[in-house]
Amino acid sequence: MKPSPRLLLDAMDATGSVPTEWVFIGDAVRDVEIGDAAGVSTIRYANKPGKDTYLAAAGAVAVVKSMKAIADAMI
Repeated sequence: MKPSPRLLLDAMDATGSVPTEWVFIGDAVRDVEIGDAAGVSTIRYANKPGKDTYLAAAGAVAVVKSMKAIADAMI
């Protein structure tokens, strides 16, 4: 249940990884809260007009308006 970081923490445990190896992508302020609670950096996906402003204020490391921007950055 949001904003519990349990799923992220379980995924890290299952893969033997640590928070600095992860980035969490979400479209809600609660996702930033989950990332913070798990120690994971977050990228906000502003999928609707105006979302970029309040998602940036929530403390995300980056805000994107397109998932393609994230995919392109991973190549």
